[in-house]
Amino acid sequence: MIRLDPDEKIVLEVRRHWYVLFSQVVVLVIAAALPIFVIEAIATLGIYETSRAILPLTIYLLAAWYLILWVAFFVVWTNYHFDLWILTDRRLISIEQASLFSRNVAECRLSSIEDISVMTKGILATLLDLGDIHIQTAGEGHEFVLTMAPFPVKVKDAISLFQNRLLGASATIQETRDPS
Repeated sequence: MIRLDPDEKIVLEVRRHWYVLFSQVVVLVIAAALPIFVIEAIATLGIYETSRAILPLTIYLLAAWYLILWVAFFVVWTNYHFDLWILTDRRLISIEQASLFSRNVAECRLSSIEDISVMTKGILATLLDLGDIHIQTAGEGHEFVLTMAPFPVKVKDAISLFQNRLLGASATIQETRDPS
């Protein structure tokens, strides 16, 4: 659970582009269709008629295959759904689901962001408007990366806007406190 300060507001939540989930599900659907072709090939060879033990074994292996695919789908969906960036008016929170039972949560204050870059590679990424967002912070060698993000330039602009608002507000506060 992410705890926010009492007057902190969530501005933006960013997940990976829907294409990431779609492409992984398509692979699973193709893998689910493969046994149909294998069973059809076995049936044309006439193996089912010669041995009665092959049919129960085939059903068992088919059920195990679909169970594995169902678990794989659950892992793919969980990784997609729980990989998240949360932008508040004060900080950026990165939640990365590493595996089913492993999650990395990192945050940085908007005032400590030094560089934001966007990288879009390929025709498909350009057409779907997806890319990688890299944020370099003031900490030594620490970088936040969100791969395959939707509308990466708009996300970068939103982070920059709230960073500038925060830095502008803190500069105004310092000017009023410092009489010289």
